[in-house]
Amino acid sequence: MAGEQDWFGVLRGDIADMRRELNGRLDKMVSTDLFAAEQKRVDGRFRDLGDDLKEASEKSASLEKSLAHEVSERKQAETTAARSALEQQKALEDQRGKNRWTLFGIIAGPFVVGVVGFILGGGLAVVR
Repeated sequence: MAGEQDWFGVLRGDIADMRRELNGRLDKMVSTDLFAAEQKRVDGRFRDLGDDLKEASEKSASLEKSLAHEVSERKQAETTAARSALEQQKALEDQRGKNRWTLFGIIAGPFVVGVVGFILGGGLAVVR
């Protein structure tokens, strides 16, 4: 009988160890309700991140469109300014040309009148 009691004591100790191990594992387990709540929170967080990503993408597209429009307007403004500068340069060159001819007329006029008067007055005719 003493051998049987030792055997029962060993068996009882093994069962107690198994219970402690099982209780330790059960303490670490998560309940179904707690798991469902955590899963719902994580899903909500993913949904929020997806919404934020979509919003950022739309905002980025809007900024790209706005930037493209601004670039187009600036190019058009620069083209218009360049054309205006070319037109002003051409007008200035035309005016300079007119001024040159006017100056030539002012300087050459008296000389031409003197030459014509000299020719009509007999010029270098030999007197006989």
